[in-house]
Amino acid sequence: MGNPEMLGRDKPPELWLQRDVVQSYVNFAVYDTGAQVMDEMPEALRADPHLKGMEAVLRAMTGQYDRGLKLAEAACAAERADCAYLVMAGRRLSVSDDEAERAEAGRYFKSALTARPGWALAQREYGMALMRIGAYDEAAGMLKQSVEIEDTITARLRLGDLGHLLKRPGESVTHYRRALELNAKYKVRVPIIRQNARSLLRAALVLQEAGDEDAA
Repeated sequence: MGNPEMLGRDKPPELWLQRDVVQSYVNFAVYDTGAQVMDEMPEALRADPHLKGMEAVLRAMTGQYDRGLKLAEAACAAERADCAYLVMAGRRLSVSDDEAERAEAGRYFKSALTARPGWALAQREYGMALMRIGAYDEAAGMLKQSVEIEDTITARLRLGDLGHLLKRPGESVTHYRRALELNAKYKVRVPIIRQNARSLLRAALVLQEAGDEDAA
């Protein structure tokens, strides 16, 4: 972040310095102070798309939802890579303890998907956000779209969870098994994920067997 060569020779040193400063406030969730720093920053620097994106997260997390969304959309329009700030703000809002903040997350994800249709990352994060507010059918639909584009362990595990929640044990088995296949295929060295997937698969198989016996 702070390397001038990464920003380009035409970028002034104070820009990459401010990027580092503001990024630290975002990383450590010091939102109020970060927003104050942005208020005091010269307008010429605030126009930078990357800083605009980080400011969007700061505004969103200090209750300025509309302002945050506009800033994130502007950053996304200026630099395709900075559309990631729409997803970042949406994710942070979606995991908040504040119900009002969780309710705002969807607007950021929808904007990200409008700007970049078929973006698997945004679909996956939006699906998990929908799970957190109990919109299970919508969450399943969004996560299924994401795995059609980019099949990931995380999305498959969450789809397996949704199979439990929606009383669809067969789907749980399918998705948990696929999570294990992906883990083996890419040799992911995350024992917690591997162990969790195996335990969930066993639970799903038990549920499926119980359901089959009831049906018989």
